[in-house]
Amino acid sequence: MLPLPPLRFLHRFEQAMMPPPPKALFTQAAAILLSRTPSEEEVLQALLLASPIEARSTTGGRNWCEGQALLVLPFLPERNGYVLVDIVDRPWPDALGESEEPEIVGAWNAGHFGPLSESGGLRRAATQSWKWKSGRRAPALHVAFLRIRLTYQLGVSAGITRMPPGGVSPQEELLFLTQIAGALLSLRGALCVFFPAGEALRDAAFVEERLNLHRAGGPLPLDIWANIRFLPLNDPATWVVMDTVGMPQLDLPDLEAAFPLDKNERYPPHDVEAFLRNLSLRLLRDGDASVAGPSSLPGPGGALWRSAGTLASGFSAPHRRVVRFLPRTLGRPPQQLRSPYPPGHGK
Repeated sequence: MLPLPPLRFLHRFEQAMMPPPPKALFTQAAAILLSRTPSEEEVLQALLLASPIEARSTTGGRNWCEGQALLVLPFLPERNGYVLVDIVDRPWPDALGESEEPEIVGAWNAGHFGPLSESGGLRRAATQSWKWKSGRRAPALHVAFLRIRLTYQLGVSAGITRMPPGGVSPQEELLFLTQIAGALLSLRGALCVFFPAGEALRDAAFVEERLNLHRAGGPLPLDIWANIRFLPLNDPATWVVMDTVGMPQLDLPDLEAAFPLDKNERYPPHDVEAFLRNLSLRLLRDGDASVAGPSSLPGPGGALWRSAGTLASGFSAPHRRVVRFLPRTLGRPPQQLRSPYPPGHGK
């Protein structure tokens, strides 16, 4: 059993001000979007592709939002680490903290739809599905989902949530979660995997390709877990922000790169994407101190890109820490990039 805090029903003003749920009851989460609802036996058979240890069933929460019938797989059982899988016979509730249903809001606030998840994440993931263009249709096509959550809280007394144990690698957590997601993507009717904290939609072929590359000695499959987005500014319309979403899953800040678009393509977006991915790998290797302070780094367009340090919030939702980079040669950036952003800006 999970330690379930009492549901707290929130006023609309409180809902609007709530930050994303932290890593506590759960530390990582993903969902398989489905065009049909599979049986528990189908799910059990698919899970055998990911783990030689058969999943066991246990009783879960008070309602579908928390997961009433759970399939449990060991991750680090010696540290009480387990992955929970449950079948939800309805679409992903993308309103989350802004939902009209108090049960959804309470469950989201406790982390049942994933730590670091935020309202509108699936919609934004579909809009920004550049790696898999068919992902833009996935929210409309799915009718159910499998929820995959990693916890260290099984068997803890009701109402008590312990902090996750130290020394556990979030990379290893995400790799194990992705291995399970890859097995579940073999189910008939499985459309894709959705990482709520990374606002990323990925199909089975992409997941298999990136996991195989990593197993062969390649880099961590960051582009499974973390999306890269393209966000035009309103004023001036010639400027854009490209950002990462999902690095907080690895306990690191996200990154932004702001630059003007022009007919000469001084800063080609594909080069900016590579710049952000390489910086993300540098963060993983050296920690956030490597880019979080004031710095200048060589980047797209043969220019030095400068950062003024870590911001408490980025240009667009979700609300999380970001490090913003701009080309040094451009002088003062547009006003939109000089103003602080309230939580939820740009939803």
